[in-house]
Amino acid sequence: MRSIILISSNENKILSLYQQWSDKAQNVYKDNDKLNMVLSGERIYIDYLEDGRNEYEESELNQIDIPEPAFYSIAYSNKEIMKEFIQKSVFSKGSYIDNDFGEIISLDEI
Repeated sequence: MRSIILISSNENKILSLYQQWSDKAQNVYKDNDKLNMVLSGERIYIDYLEDGRNEYEESELNQIDIPEPAFYSIAYSNKEIMKEFIQKSVFSKGSYIDNDFGEIISLDEI
């Protein structure tokens, strides 16, 4: 499994993504702070990271233009399916993706 971090202004992103994908994905399971699904036979696991801010240095957080960011780990089993998930999901304006390779990218740029 590979993973990225979604950085959003929305603390209810799990519910929002569940509503977007519940009728499009298979084996969709939602808990308060977790969402699991299968897209085209590949798995995606999303977890709210309550202490996600603690994983970042202040210089990294300065790149994020969100006053109170919420952090979500998104683990996936297939890169192409993850691209499809990102492209077809609606995220809060100004959300970011941390690709875990030293880049924090605005989703508005993708």
